[in-house]
Amino acid sequence: MRSEPPDGYCVTPSHIRSPLQLVCTVASPIPLLMLVTVVALRHGFPTPTHSLVKMAGLSLLVLNVAGFGSKKRWMFSGPALLLITLIAVCLLGLSRVASFPAVGWTISCAGLFASLVNLMAVGSRLGPLRATSLLVLGLALGAYAESMYWRSGGEHLILYPEAVLGGLVHADVLQQTAIVNMIDTYGVASTGLDGLVPLKYHNGSLWVAQSLRQLCEFRALDFIAFGYGLLLVPLYVAGAFACAATLRVVVQREKESSPPLSYWIACVLAVVGLFPFAVDPNHWNFNQGILNSDSYLFAFGLSMWLIAIAATFYLPLQGRTQTFSLAGKLGFSMGSPAALALVGFVKISQAYLLLSLLLYLCWRVKWLRVWPALLGVTLSLLVFATQMHTEVGAVAAKFAPFRFDRIHPEWVPYFFIVYFLWAWLFLFLWARVRNVRNLADMLRTIHSGESLPVELVFVVVIAGVLPYLLMDFYSPAWKYFTEFHGIFAAVSIAAFIPRIELSDLAATLRNGQISLAQCFGLILAIAVCGHLFMTTEGSMYRMVKSIGEVRAAIAGAPLLEWRSQLLKINRTPSRWDPTVEARKNVLQCLENLGHEQLELRRTSAVYIPKTDRLYWDMRQVGIGATPFIAPAESGMAMISGLPEFEDIGWAATGWGYPQYKLPSSPEPPVDQTREALTKARQSGFRFLWVLKGWSAAGCDLEKIAL
Repeated sequence: MRSEPPDGYCVTPSHIRSPLQLVCTVASPIPLLMLVTVVALRHGFPTPTHSLVKMAGLSLLVLNVAGFGSKKRWMFSGPALLLITLIAVCLLGLSRVASFPAVGWTISCAGLFASLVNLMAVGSRLGPLRATSLLVLGLALGAYAESMYWRSGGEHLILYPEAVLGGLVHADVLQQTAIVNMIDTYGVASTGLDGLVPLKYHNGSLWVAQSLRQLCEFRALDFIAFGYGLLLVPLYVAGAFACAATLRVVVQREKESSPPLSYWIACVLAVVGLFPFAVDPNHWNFNQGILNSDSYLFAFGLSMWLIAIAATFYLPLQGRTQTFSLAGKLGFSMGSPAALALVGFVKISQAYLLLSLLLYLCWRVKWLRVWPALLGVTLSLLVFATQMHTEVGAVAAKFAPFRFDRIHPEWVPYFFIVYFLWAWLFLFLWARVRNVRNLADMLRTIHSGESLPVELVFVVVIAGVLPYLLMDFYSPAWKYFTEFHGIFAAVSIAAFIPRIELSDLAATLRNGQISLAQCFGLILAIAVCGHLFMTTEGSMYRMVKSIGEVRAAIAGAPLLEWRSQLLKINRTPSRWDPTVEARKNVLQCLENLGHEQLELRRTSAVYIPKTDRLYWDMRQVGIGATPFIAPAESGMAMISGLPEFEDIGWAATGWGYPQYKLPSSPEPPVDQTREALTKARQSGFRFLWVLKGWSAAGCDLEKIAL
């Protein structure tokens, strides 16, 4: 990859089809494993098995179309075809066609068929033993990724709907479910806490969630809690492998029958990370943060596939005599802003980082200074500025330069060395591969453009660290800017790493010709393998622990007895704690409202007086979560549903709360039905449902016409 197109041999999009089929084979077991995990660990509780099967099939379709890409045209290459399929499925889910169950089953069957075709192609080319090893690798990655996604203490839980009753959840899933329900009922992205205040935040992942849950017939809370991950997790894992494979084709400029063992090891480390998750005060394990946020996870997956598309776009431009075709001109001038808008709609911080790469490329690479590229950059800047104006306001932040309160002060001197370790490792590997031994060699490569891959990695580092140094987000949200460099540098390492096979290592050991450096590398590799195993085992432990904790909370037992409750997983819980039972009845009242006709729900709102202590005392471990329960369960907006002062805390800086006027001091609980009626009438609602609690006679629910 150079600043000017090199002479000589050029690779084509046909060269990436073979490695992408291998990537599809690795990724395909992940949604199937997650399906089995959810069904098995939710034993004894209502589980939407048919919906989960549809979602797994849909995920297989999106992943495996990458193996059927065009061999000639970049716009129909594997990465582009995946993105086209994902967009088409999402648009289908938002249309009226999604109401037919047969559509979801057809997509699911198509996904299963595509995965089998890819598996047969890989098996015939590599043989059954190597194909099986790819499937085993996929299962191992799936075990790690799913257990990090559904771990104890995380945002997502397999028993999330039941964990709400025990007060064990954080606010994210409930808030996202409330927004999805507002999109479904009113067509507006809002938290629905006090009327329909539009959420000034990137919510593209939630529009996609609404689309896919309709296709697969999920309840919103179930989909966000344990259904969405069946697509997002494998999309992210496959994106890292596919991006590395595509960049490797560009860098190596040769057709490999299959990527080497060194490539697979580097990609696994990119997904799992170099550092353990437990006791990580300096946030060195990036993947726990990525796998903890749906929008972040989705944006990372999209970014990886978009970089793969960009690399495929670059392939036909390598010859010095070749110029932009009409498709290339349209792709750069219109595709760049469209792709940036898509990513920004999902995660604005990720759009900022991709825009930084695009701007640097157009400044650094001479042959990109043509009108299609400049037009694309200009439109991309306008798109980003528009999104910044419309999507900022739901999360608090302030200008606070050089405040290192995010990490312990004693670690500040080492932070920029260890936190950006992936970038330094890539720099050292690239220098070794390109025979860069001193500063003069480095200046030579910068002048020739050979250093462009390293420059791009450090552009992401600098672009990400600037918000960290200058802004205070009142939360670990700074990681949304600083973690992308790790994945980008890791896939770049996989692209540049020399070909190393087990047979070569074994021969060197037998001959006694192994060097001391190679011995140290082998010892380090063994330690890293131990880290991968222990990290995966630890994440699986935390996921299983979350199941036991929820069962203990439901039974009214201490959370420390989660092991004994886990032994009863094959039984339906026979005893519920009385408080949990009462909460369940209240939530059932709200859920029944969600079963009303759509026409009625669109003209209705819900009010729960603060005197209904059964609802408002349903506090969770995540502060600020309680108000989201009602719109998440009922599918209707609330009136005067803001949290009580005692339940706000630092939640006031996020989850859309900065858009509301929150209580500034404790207030006695009072019934303000009359004021709620006035506010609902002014907001344009025709009916107000007032839920005052639960009694032996049933729901104390009143429907008032306005």
